[in-house]
Amino acid sequence: MKYLRVIISTEARGPLYQKDFDPANVFDLFVRSFVTELVRDGTIRQGEHYIAVIIPRYGQYLRRHAVLSVDQVKAVEERPWISLEFEDPLQPEAPLAFFTLELRVRERSLIFRADFQWPEIGYFWRSLEQALLGMGVLHDKEYYWYRFYARDDGQAEFEREELFGSQADLASLVEIGPAVSAMPAFPARSLGDFGRHEVREMPRGGMRGTNGSTGSAEPTPDATVQALIARPALEDIQHIARSGVQVEQGGMLVGYIYTDAAGPGYLVQITDYIPAEGALSHIAELRYTFESWQRRTTLLKERFPGKRIVGWYHTHLVQMEFYTDDSRQATFATSLFFSRDDIFMHRQFFREKWYVAMVLDPQGNAAFFQWTGDQIQLGRRFYVIEPAQEG
Repeated sequence: MKYLRVIISTEARGPLYQKDFDPANVFDLFVRSFVTELVRDGTIRQGEHYIAVIIPRYGQYLRRHAVLSVDQVKAVEERPWISLEFEDPLQPEAPLAFFTLELRVRERSLIFRADFQWPEIGYFWRSLEQALLGMGVLHDKEYYWYRFYARDDGQAEFEREELFGSQADLASLVEIGPAVSAMPAFPARSLGDFGRHEVREMPRGGMRGTNGSTGSAEPTPDATVQALIARPALEDIQHIARSGVQVEQGGMLVGYIYTDAAGPGYLVQITDYIPAEGALSHIAELRYTFESWQRRTTLLKERFPGKRIVGWYHTHLVQMEFYTDDSRQATFATSLFFSRDDIFMHRQFFREKWYVAMVLDPQGNAAFFQWTGDQIQLGRRFYVIEPAQEG
């Protein structure tokens, strides 16, 4: 298996963190953003199909200009949409110097190659850095360096994060961000307690879910989390989505959590929202700064006493095209999907099983993604309730 290993270190404390990554988790947003630029300048045409091959590099040489060529064999080769390929001899214990991005455009057999330094995938690093700051692994204003290592073996452990440090460091880490906490005691309610409500069903096969990979998913039939959103909050967030802004929007969902009196699971009641005013946005992403995440607790206490964060929302301005079946012939396009970057955000900041994520398209259509076991999946339905039923 071809994968990447990340090791983060400081001069004073040595290695602090190690984790293995599937290449798509590292390069997803970078590739999409770069392709958007190529579409804008006409190198790639709107609607053309492509795959991305990442080629790890050692040494000092870096090609300063992109190269275009035509290769009919490469262009139609069946590969994952992002994959690794080694052209240099593999050195698993040597850090990588840079990488080559090779885009293969199927329709015109076009091969685009360009070299990039690792800081080019800055959002991946910022997201990881924010998570490690929140966990106490990294310290504010501390100088550190990160290194990539290319691997090709059966030892990848994508779900495991390895922390290094002294016993004092690890004890401090537990105090700052405990991995295990007591289960909150939520009151029990049932759907009938909320009176009249409107059911919004998710169309089967017409929207995008995720099981943590790029494979498609139907709305989950065995929902253990049911989302109920107050109509005014829904309409306000839909208005934001429809406002024609050129960057993605997002923020926190506020409300209450209940255990489901009718069976196992939770009812998530959304009454309000907090826009992420400190977020840095781009057409292909929504980047939360560490400071904006810190501000959520202060705003919550000031504006919504007695309530809690129950999830997050964000808009998608771009459509993604997906295959509808295994034939890889028919496709559909939707803005209501959960990207790999969304998965990273949800896994890092919304780990408890009652958290939900709301995704909206520019028309205001909405979908909820939720935890089902250890996977994040598209919910089958959500409920619109009247504000009189609050609390």
